[in-house]
Amino acid sequence: MDVGKSDSHKPSPPPPADPPKPPVGPKMNPNAGRAGDHFEAAAGDTVFHQNDPSAAKQTVALQPAQQDGNPTPQPSNPVPKGNFVGANYTDIGRTADGPINPDSPGFRAAVEEDIKRLEGLGVTDLRVWADPPGGGMNVDQMAKRIDIIADVAAEHGMRITVDLSDGSSAKGMDNLNETVSDQISQRLAVMDANQGHSNIDWSMGNEIGLNGNASKADMDAFATFVENQAATMRQHMGDGQHLVIELTPGALGNHPGSPGPNATTDDVLAAMHRVARAVDTVSIHFYPVAAPGQLPNQVGWIQPANDFASLKSWQAVANQEGRDFIVGEFAVPRDDYALASGKVPGLDLNNPDAVTAAKNDPNFPSVMDQIDPQQYADLTNQWLGELYGMGVRQVRFWQLTKDDPGHNDPSSLDTAAAGHGDETQKVVEMLQGSGWVGRPAPGTETEEPTPTPKI
Repeated sequence: MDVGKSDSHKPSPPPPADPPKPPVGPKMNPNAGRAGDHFEAAAGDTVFHQNDPSAAKQTVALQPAQQDGNPTPQPSNPVPKGNFVGANYTDIGRTADGPINPDSPGFRAAVEEDIKRLEGLGVTDLRVWADPPGGGMNVDQMAKRIDIIADVAAEHGMRITVDLSDGSSAKGMDNLNETVSDQISQRLAVMDANQGHSNIDWSMGNEIGLNGNASKADMDAFATFVENQAATMRQHMGDGQHLVIELTPGALGNHPGSPGPNATTDDVLAAMHRVARAVDTVSIHFYPVAAPGQLPNQVGWIQPANDFASLKSWQAVANQEGRDFIVGEFAVPRDDYALASGKVPGLDLNNPDAVTAAKNDPNFPSVMDQIDPQQYADLTNQWLGELYGMGVRQVRFWQLTKDDPGHNDPSSLDTAAAGHGDETQKVVEMLQGSGWVGRPAPGTETEEPTPTPKI
């Protein structure tokens, strides 16, 4: 498939066959546009409060895995490792006309087409939503939709992760206890109907979490919410299925390195351990705006350097708890990357209102058009090398080669939205040319990956 028209500049030489492992640097996330996100560090990292250059440095030591005296239960069945490159395709099976009713014979054919395209990039793990954005499906339709997707995925050697709800715009305990909890309860029937698919992993929701500067009481309540929902969902899981939690780096409204005024480092760490312990896989969403080691402190509402430090802390906690760790959403966001690269001269990146105004300017698409597709792909390759070198089990690209409209944004590696084809094409070429296609997860490379067809 031709994923985009070629660019006019001369391409640079292809990256080396073995992905680079650059020094560990910082990070950003898709829904990080919240005031109150704070800095976090991995075990033993010396850090400072990024928003206060005068703040004293401090070293954050992560708590032991069994900090509260309770034994850490280990997953009953290990999470399959799969290949390093995975994908998101939230509304897979959609066409240009919109989501297809799973009762329609055209739905399976559309899913088959999308999955074959991803198989060509060596994808073994795919994340979807039970109710696709804009789908408005009832529970029976969701159950049939997931049944068909899981069936087609199994035919192509893939696992799927299914989000039961979307918490990205419903932060805080009130929303979690109402909107998100209700969606999960209603959709347990989707799990029941698909217990026979051993290639399904279940997520309670997309980017659930708290608002910034959350209190210890709120973080404890969030951890209890996750524990209770996880316990309920496990009663509806079939053999071979696993439980995933999909979070932004600042999901707890605080980070160990610089908690807000209502919590301490120990409070944050205790909640992180409880959350990780309740699931099988901790999945953190990560959207970098610059190269490893060069992430800015702030771009509008997001704090890229802080976010990456937070990702490392979640990885350390997951490792201590014996849990799987992945980057469940990943891409270089065109909008924030363009701004961080100085495409709007004179813009104060530390001024959230000014950055928001720049993005809302009708001429902003022309700013993103200034992005060099080859440099964009090279930056993506650098981050794959960084995360691989850190031992991240898998990195799942956001809307990878999605060829239909709907649920596309400046971070999507799709081919449908205007102006996205060139960057997507170069990223696909990079994946194929630098050894990422079919590359196993770190630490599992016992043999050369099987070559996969190019798209």
